[in-house]
Amino acid sequence: MYRIFIALVLALILCQSLPAQKTDRKLQKQVEALVQGFGGVAGIYIKHLPSGKTASVQADTLFPTASMVKIPILIGIMDKDIKRRTAIPPEPVIPRFPALSR
Repeated sequence: MYRIFIALVLALILCQSLPAQKTDRKLQKQVEALVQGFGGVAGIYIKHLPSGKTASVQADTLFPTASMVKIPILIGIMDKDIKRRTAIPPEPVIPRFPALSR
C-alpha cells in the first residue's frame, strides 16, 4: 500500500513538472473573434500536432452529448453520399429482344 502511495505521489510530481502547452496567440485571437459573435455556447480546442501549439475557447467546459452524437452520424451520411456521387455508374443494360434483332 505504501509503495502505491509513493508511486502516485511521484506520478503527480512528474505531471506537474511537464511543460505547459504552447498557445498560438494569433490563432487564439482568431478563434475568440469567431466565437464572440456566436449566440450560443461553444467549446473549441485546436492543436497543431507537429508544433504542439494550441488554441482553445472553453475547452474544459462540459457539453451535453446529445448534440455531439449527431456529428459522427452526419459525417457517415456525408461520406456515403460523396461515395455514391463519385462512384462510376455501371454500364447501361440494353435489353435484347430476340424477335426484334433479326
